[in-house]
Amino acid sequence: MSLGKRIAFLRKKTGISQTELANKLKVSPSSVAMWETDQRALKDDTLVRLADFFNVPTDYLLGRENENSFIPENLAFDNLEGLTDEDLQKVNEYISIIKRHREEIDKIEKEFQGDE
Repeated sequence: MSLGKRIAFLRKKTGISQTELANKLKVSPSSVAMWETDQRALKDDTLVRLADFFNVPTDYLLGRENENSFIPENLAFDNLEGLTDEDLQKVNEYISIIKRHREEIDKIEKEFQGDE
């Protein structure tokens, strides 16, 4: 998957528009569109800002690393400590929402992988 496709994939997975991403990075929406279609190269500092925004390594954006390789296996358990019962109930509700949308996310992933 190209750098542009990875940016588009992460943006869609995050559920934000090109304009929203542009605003967060303080760039023009046309810059985001051009990155996603591989029509404009990224400056090093922009690559780092994108990686920080999506919480992925720059190596993932560059295609050198698989996304799943940087997700800690104990992520959920480490973050549950100290939560109230009400908080845990909300976490369970969010997990249910994510599971319901997993099929749609898988479809988007396959669509982007098929475009390579």
